[in-house]
Amino acid sequence: MIMRTAAAALAFACILQSASAQERAPNGEIYNELRPFVGLEGVRVQVFGLGGGVYNFRPQTADPAKAATGLSQRELDDLNRSVNDDIAAAFNQARVQMVTSSREAPDRTPRLEVDIHWQKHERGVLLIRVNTKLREAVRLVRDPSVVVWASTWEAALVGYPTTPMSLVKDVRHVALGGVNEFLTLYQRAHAH
Repeated sequence: MIMRTAAAALAFACILQSASAQERAPNGEIYNELRPFVGLEGVRVQVFGLGGGVYNFRPQTADPAKAATGLSQRELDDLNRSVNDDIAAAFNQARVQMVTSSREAPDRTPRLEVDIHWQKHERGVLLIRVNTKLREAVRLVRDPSVVVWASTWEAALVGYPTTPMSLVKDVRHVALGGVNEFLTLYQRAHAH
């Protein structure tokens, strides 16, 4: 009996020690907002909305990107590089692994997708929309052999106002909002 009690106490102490590193509710449960991050060992980052586009109109200019977005294709490419560099710096500063390649085929590395768009509003105002999603490969319950991508966490910012002169600076700033929220939750779930 004493041996069983000692073994149970030791097991309980080990559980408490391993659980104390991770942020938990008073009842010992993992906070729901942290569940998507438990067991996650880095992500691949993909930025959408800033790359080359297909424009479904006949432009009156030699640069259809400029007519559609307000930025030339070169400016969009530069902005895409800058946003990706900003995100890489944020991951580096937070000490969270950014996965660049996978040995798996097909690649099922979890992805943090940052989808950036803006639209012309009224009187020269542009509205920026950024949707940041953690997407993971999951199996269908009805057919476990089928793997699909599902969003397990999401942060959105819709309607951030800016002007054409501030567009690049504000896109870079706003794009990091969801990324920083992701990194904060990731760190909370992986606290030592």
